[in-house]
Amino acid sequence: MHRRELHLDFEEPRGRISRTRSNLSPQTDFSRHLPYNHSSPSSIHGQRRHASLLLKEAPPTGQLFSTALNHSDPAPHPELRKAIVGQLVKKDFAKAKQLLARYTPLDSFWHSKQLFIESCAGNIAKAEQHFSALGTPTKNEIRSLLTAYANSLDIPGLRNRFDELFAPNSPHQLRIEYFYPVFSAMARASDPRHAQMMKWRKRLTQAGFEPDPFIYSVMVQYYSKHNMTAAVSDIFEEIRSRGTKVGIRVYQNGMTYFARWKDLDAVEALYQRALMEGIKPDVHLYTTLMHAHAAVRDWEGVLGVRERMKTDGVDPEQSIVAFNILLKASYSMGISYHSIRSQFRSLQSSGLTANAHTYCIMAEAAIESKSLPDAFDYLQQMVDRNRTEPGFLNPHIFTILIDGCLRQGDAELASRVFSSMEDHGIRPTSLTFGKMLRGGARLPQELQRAVWKTLEGAPMDKVPALGRSTWYEHIYVPQMRRALRSGSPSTVQDIHDHVMAIGLRPTLMMDFLLLDAYRQSLDAQGVKKLWPRLFKAALASRGAADALKTPERRNEDTPPFELLAPALSICLDALSRGGQHASAIRIWNAYQTAGFKFDVHNWNHLVVALVRAGQVGVAFEVVEKVLMSTSTHQSRSRISPNLTYLFPQYTVAPKRTALGRRLFRERGVTASRITRRQSNVSLDASDLLFSFKELVQRTKIENDFRVHHSLKLLLARVLWRLQTGFAIIPFPKRRNSRKLNFRLNPLTAARQLKTIMRWCPSAFAYIQNFSTSGTRFKFRDDTIPTARRFIIGRRRSTRKAKAKPIGEAAPKS
Repeated sequence: MHRRELHLDFEEPRGRISRTRSNLSPQTDFSRHLPYNHSSPSSIHGQRRHASLLLKEAPPTGQLFSTALNHSDPAPHPELRKAIVGQLVKKDFAKAKQLLARYTPLDSFWHSKQLFIESCAGNIAKAEQHFSALGTPTKNEIRSLLTAYANSLDIPGLRNRFDELFAPNSPHQLRIEYFYPVFSAMARASDPRHAQMMKWRKRLTQAGFEPDPFIYSVMVQYYSKHNMTAAVSDIFEEIRSRGTKVGIRVYQNGMTYFARWKDLDAVEALYQRALMEGIKPDVHLYTTLMHAHAAVRDWEGVLGVRERMKTDGVDPEQSIVAFNILLKASYSMGISYHSIRSQFRSLQSSGLTANAHTYCIMAEAAIESKSLPDAFDYLQQMVDRNRTEPGFLNPHIFTILIDGCLRQGDAELASRVFSSMEDHGIRPTSLTFGKMLRGGARLPQELQRAVWKTLEGAPMDKVPALGRSTWYEHIYVPQMRRALRSGSPSTVQDIHDHVMAIGLRPTLMMDFLLLDAYRQSLDAQGVKKLWPRLFKAALASRGAADALKTPERRNEDTPPFELLAPALSICLDALSRGGQHASAIRIWNAYQTAGFKFDVHNWNHLVVALVRAGQVGVAFEVVEKVLMSTSTHQSRSRISPNLTYLFPQYTVAPKRTALGRRLFRERGVTASRITRRQSNVSLDASDLLFSFKELVQRTKIENDFRVHHSLKLLLARVLWRLQTGFAIIPFPKRRNSRKLNFRLNPLTAARQLKTIMRWCPSAFAYIQNFSTSGTRFKFRDDTIPTARRFIIGRRRSTRKAKAKPIGEAAPKS
């Protein structure tokens, strides 16, 4: 054996002979003797680079010896031994521990490396033991000790140890690096700690330091995790005002947060700000921008980012993240699962390796296509890769499968998948519990017991795996939905009060469900009390990111998403049913004046509220001007005085891309025609990209606003009542479950019908055609009979009075 060869174990040699930059002989191949580490690069080039890093720290004149544990070779050079252990500690704890177990003597170097290993594991007791054995700890060793508290999320203990180390008479000099574990611990904690964050920021300033790029990055993560949009925006404004040069990851963290909230303008603003700072975008920044366009289903924007990447010299075909975005976008556009599966199977031929997110996307597509066995195949592939790549398996794939099993009604299989997470060493997240609770509530009563029994005593990770929801929203929202479906609004109130009692802040979705509970219980006062708080919170959240945007984009009336749209529909329905029509109109006008978007459900609920208020003419006008409008019809149509009187700020709803299941089915039909291939021909990357581009061009739908079927039935009843002489009158201020309130008044009915035919001829003809075509429907609002039925009923009662008694014999013929 060559005396300069370095052996750390006796695994099978890997690699080929390569030259190193040291003064050793070119024939010596150190990389083939390195311990194989699954977390290090698997390529030969990566292993050789690792070898050069090890040998670079060794003195060229030092004597290189073998460290085989079962051989009697002399010990290696002390400096080389430290270099080997120092590099392995950062790469492979198992190998480092194996070498440290045979390391002698137990000097400060040994305690320092053991301290680093225990700090990464969050073992505070052993970290303190090794730290106390050090004579004069270095700055890295002090930071390792604080990191042990941070990794165990012992924030009170971290604060106390920090105070002890840097007391006024302490020999240790305070550095900004010692604040890193503190801010990292608060960013990783599941619960918000706003007061402590402000105290530590103040303490950092008092120590004479300003936040550096690392602290800014961690602070953006913290505020993003707890959905504090205003704080995230303030961080970037502070960076710009102070002129601090931050790295690309700070901007990427901010863009990721606003992409989750579908605020594309804020994402573009941060991207432009990064370019102005001289930051060259990399593939990660581009894929974050691409994800922001995909989140709002701006497929043209997704393709535009891909072209921008090619222009800047970044190849999107070599990024697995860009491939995942295209794969999920293709599935969302309606491309069949068969085509996506063919693309996935040919992924390796394109030079890419699927990551965990790729398998999760394929599992979701398989479940939506009712191919549950394929989804379990993807789980098995992840389990197989986890044997060679520890950490590859994640809880998200189990959550997807659990949701798929429960949607198919198989509670037993879902429970088995949940139990298998412990066998694989995976802790369920709050999202996993939420899927179990939500899916189990949809099952029959006898199947629900198996789900509840599985969840009893199971451990849960409070940190949500994906999405923008908090951990307690995953747990409590399914229970609130279940109470609403079972007709128990009081239970929803109890859960909402419980969340506040344990010191948590109810999320927006919880407030929406509480508002819906008030609507179900016909509690109009509760709706009026809760709505102002929601409206105020939405206003604060909507304008929180305006500072990041340009003045032109800031002044446009295009907020990022319909934040309060579901709550607005609930308020309109609750107040109009309770007879508080003026309050419903005021809420609508305030919502539109604030600049929030309306969705299709808001306009349909507005028509229902106007009918309940007796304003049938305005209701039909909204149908014609908004729900049935085209671009040419909007400019030529007249607006009645009643519409401008009720809605002074009336504007026609802007166009938007359709997102519903109707459009998904239409795109699926188009996609099946586009991506139809021979059964023996598989798709490659270019075919999938071409199909996606063609599908985007052929499925552009300008407006998704339409009249719901239930609203058509209601308006058909309105016309029928008016044509039979019954006028539509407002709902009274009392509990009322009827769909229409009317009174026999032919003159008023004729006047209302004439108004509809004058100002809304298209809507009148549309509803008339609907009522006369197709299958006949039954009117259920027959508490008060129509004029014709009233006359026929009197004639029948007169005939019955004239009829002979039953006991009287009939005359013989």
